[in-house]
Amino acid sequence: MLRRRLQPRLGGQARCWIEVDLAAVAHNVRAWLGVLRPGSSLTAVVKSDAYGHGMVDVATTAVAAGASRLAVAHAGEGAVLRKAGFACPILVVGPSLPAEAAVIVANDLLPAVADHPLAEALAALQPGMAVQVEVDTGMARHGVPATEAVAFVDALQRHHGLRVTSLYTHFSAMGPHEVEAVHAQWLRFRDVLHQLRRMGAEKCV
Repeated sequence: MLRRRLQPRLGGQARCWIEVDLAAVAHNVRAWLGVLRPGSSLTAVVKSDAYGHGMVDVATTAVAAGASRLAVAHAGEGAVLRKAGFACPILVVGPSLPAEAAVIVANDLLPAVADHPLAEALAALQPGMAVQVEVDTGMARHGVPATEAVAFVDALQRHHGLRVTSLYTHFSAMGPHEVEAVHAQWLRFRDVLHQLRRMGAEKCV
């Protein structure tokens, strides 16, 4: 059991802590791997300090249990993981600024690209680098709207010379009473994938 003392926000001594059961984290990773299709891989999302559970410790546990990738919120977190010795692919699932391109390239991170200024900054530093695209199917937080995703992916590859190796989405509705909303978002995402495959775009997963 890992005990993590919470940091006080206004100074002074922290008087509380959380206890993180890393064995439970490992169990959850193995459980997910057990239900995935053969040949599938699992990405452990450890953004925001693994939601307060300790990014490096949780990432270490998840990778040891079989996760093949890690996901972080921003390039700085990815740099921390690289410094800690992680060699696996690290996805930046949050939005990045063009000013962060150097950190992304230096640490061999896979960024989510949702605008042309970031694409230009990345292409200038590393032509042909691999990137991913978040398709906004309803969260309306960041990413490329589903109606614009196909044209955007095409522009990334044709105009900027980047390799779009993956697409993903973030469902805005996941509760038991929101099945219809989840299904509608999945259909929007699937439609984008179908259009890209008809165009002969690179592998999009």
